[in-house]
Amino acid sequence: MLIDGAHAPGMIDLNLEDIGAEYYTGNCHKWICSPKGSAMLHVRADKQANFHPVFTSHTYDKPVGEKRWSSQFIWAGTSDFTPYISIGDAIQFGGSLMNDWQTLRAHNHDLTIKGRNILLKVLDVPAPVPDHMLGSLSTIPLPFAYEQPSHFFHNTHPFGKTLYDQFKIQIPIHAWPENNTRMWIRISAQTYNSIEQYEYLGEALKTLLKL
Repeated sequence: MLIDGAHAPGMIDLNLEDIGAEYYTGNCHKWICSPKGSAMLHVRADKQANFHPVFTSHTYDKPVGEKRWSSQFIWAGTSDFTPYISIGDAIQFGGSLMNDWQTLRAHNHDLTIKGRNILLKVLDVPAPVPDHMLGSLSTIPLPFAYEQPSHFFHNTHPFGKTLYDQFKIQIPIHAWPENNTRMWIRISAQTYNSIEQYEYLGEALKTLLKL
């Protein structure tokens, strides 16, 4: 079983041993806030023998410290490894912001709920999921019909462009599901966000949607 846990590291209390996944991958540039390009790959011990990198590295068959399997992934070509070696410092810094990661995650979760409640009220739509199913992200339905775009790859929805052009708000807007498609807006909450930003987004939505 492969788990794509892109947003999990730093956002939720993640314990790979409890999950028991054969393969797990997650990004560190999201909630841990290390540089873009930094990520993690976990392969359970009983699956490591047949799991190798695409490129043969300088340490393919040479142990690095006490690590032999993971050492084959080190220095594979001329990539910039700065994002990877900064992950530890980013984890330490994040844990110092509110004394520990538990407090930081709880703060982000609570801010997400407060921001979502503001937008749910503005848009007059029900909450898609209960509060306990949220981490530090929330997706909220928008009250207008989906229109098939001329292309999908790297497509920016016109409503998102208008939000940025008129209000300098940059926020993801998605279409889902494939059948009976609806438009959704996604908010995030981190320590550098404030409740006033979600109120500002709510006022922008009121103006554009004439609510």
